[in-house]
Amino acid sequence: IVIAEEKYHKQTRAMLAELDKRSPQILLEAKVVEITLDRNNQMGLQWQKILSVLPMSVLTFSEAGATGVTNVLKTAKESLGGKEGINYALLDPKNHAVMVNLLATDSDARVLASPHLMASNNREAELRIGDEIPVLKETRMDTNNNPISTFDREKVGLELKLKPTIASNRDVSLDLEISNSNVIAGTTGDNQHTITERLVKTHVIIKDKHTLVISGLIREDLSGGTSGIPELKDLPHVGPAFGSQRKKKKSTELLVLITPYVILSESEAVRIGTDQLLKHPGAATAGALDHIEFEFDL
Repeated sequence: IVIAEEKYHKQTRAMLAELDKRSPQILLEAKVVEITLDRNNQMGLQWQKILSVLPMSVLTFSEAGATGVTNVLKTAKESLGGKEGINYALLDPKNHAVMVNLLATDSDARVLASPHLMASNNREAELRIGDEIPVLKETRMDTNNNPISTFDREKVGLELKLKPTIASNRDVSLDLEISNSNVIAGTTGDNQHTITERLVKTHVIIKDKHTLVISGLIREDLSGGTSGIPELKDLPHVGPAFGSQRKKKKSTELLVLITPYVILSESEAVRIGTDQLLKHPGAATAGALDHIEFEFDL
């Protein structure tokens, strides 16, 4: 109820009409890919090779993050060619599918997760895919000299956090945090675990339907084993004469593709939802296309 002079009624109606609008949203499509590195690409994803196929803008940051910017918005001809550090690339919509197909045909690339997350303008959203594992905290003896172990619960897996700000020109300013943690079982003995984590935390501006590619998150795992004559190779002192130890180093790189789809109306939501479902034939076959519903925050 507005009580005011007649001359202010038109102005008040216009102001209320401006406020009574649905809040814009984004559908964020993410793809997390792990690439096994060999001697030919130990420096990480070879941008030189990809840029020979795809035109894109490229940025690179040092390991320190945004405080160590070395190149800004370089062109394809000034490509990084596998430069060390955290690399950021921008893909336009028509080349996103080409990039995905390039990765799909690479036998060293493995998709870890392909989550989708809806977020409202200026609202935080979070997605977690993983498990909770018991981690040994301490071991003590009771009055009868029996060991009692205390465990904590640690969350591992993929975690995606974001907060979008959608501009009038449909550009998306994104506070983004992506972490991927894994468990190396029994690496410290006594049923304890080592948890490894790769984390990206950044602020970026992406155009609607354009793709941000983040690479450079490289991890090295060292595994080992023994081979030889059973029982004899395990003998103290003389065992090494009957067997051998082997160590293998495996390097992997985490590649993250982020694509925002701006949604301003219900019809746009239905269209984008249909497009996403068509990418997954199983969902379409199951009849999911007949039950597309989206809700908007006011």
